[in-house]
Amino acid sequence: MTEKGEALFESERIRAGNSLRILGTGVIVFGLWSVVKPALIAVAAPSLQQVDLPDEESLIFIAVALAVTALIVLGDVFLRFYIGFSARGEGQGENRGWRYIVLASMILLCNVLLWIVLPILRICFHVDLEYSLTLDALASFLVELTSNVILAELIYNAVKLKRLNGRKGR
Repeated sequence: MTEKGEALFESERIRAGNSLRILGTGVIVFGLWSVVKPALIAVAAPSLQQVDLPDEESLIFIAVALAVTALIVLGDVFLRFYIGFSARGEGQGENRGWRYIVLASMILLCNVLLWIVLPILRICFHVDLEYSLTLDALASFLVELTSNVILAELIYNAVKLKRLNGRKGR
């Protein structure tokens, strides 16, 4: 490889590594957002603050539903932290394997499938969730879209950096 080609190759590796560190931080921030958002909804939603106390069976169901929801949210946070910190490490030159890339791909795939499947299920089962296009819904959609774009960019840059590092060994 010529000196100019080697310099270009090295600049591509540095650019992909820097992008991976920034995108890893973005994934971590969106992991935190998945904790903050439900808390804000619980505090700010006036309909949740003016609820009559349910009977004992309903209370048990609500407690179980909240516990399951909390476990799912904590699992999501853990996965996003793992993906984000692994990407940051890889961007700083550590070899973190392929597991975090596979997990990021699975989260992205699930998010995209949910965007496709949920409206179809609503139509098929005639479910009306009284969901209208409000400013809150639009903001939520844009946050989810941004999170998915960050995951897609992270996957792209992680694979690119791994390929460049594999070439470096030749």
